[in-house]
Amino acid sequence: ILLLVNAECLLSCDEQQTPIEIYPTRTCEEREPASPNSLCVLVAEDSVTARLTLQRHLNVNYDCEILEAKDGSEALSLYKANRDRIDVVFTDIDMPRMTGFDLLRELQSLECEGPIAPVAVLTSRSDQRSRDTATQFGAFQYLTKPSSETAVQQVIDRVIALREHTKKVQGD
Repeated sequence: ILLLVNAECLLSCDEQQTPIEIYPTRTCEEREPASPNSLCVLVAEDSVTARLTLQRHLNVNYDCEILEAKDGSEALSLYKANRDRIDVVFTDIDMPRMTGFDLLRELQSLECEGPIAPVAVLTSRSDQRSRDTATQFGAFQYLTKPSSETAVQQVIDRVIALREHTKKVQGD
């Protein structure tokens, strides 16, 4: 069930009949140019509900451009095409075609071409083995679903602090 709330927001229900707000993602051609203080976030998630929830968490407190991928393979292609713009990657682990672990491994292989964006894993897996594997493959943060707005905010705040530190070190 979709209900138009205003010109920019729809109200829907997820699989558990929980009301959620939907803010349609605009295509690159429709987007306004990002401000210098905005963030570019790549989200790799096969669940539409989880992508929309993360998008809502991000848009509450930050000026974000969000690039969405339905699996790790699509995320890797988007990352390669937008590497210089992406500030952080959020990835699920269990996705079709290419898992989040495989995405982490592929992103690590790109490190020889320069630093890669920090990767935060956002998954329903809460076991220690998955945490250890994600860390081994370079994840800088591991969050379990359902994620809170505060947890997502902490990840973004760490990314902003890292970006500011890098700018100071480079003298920008």
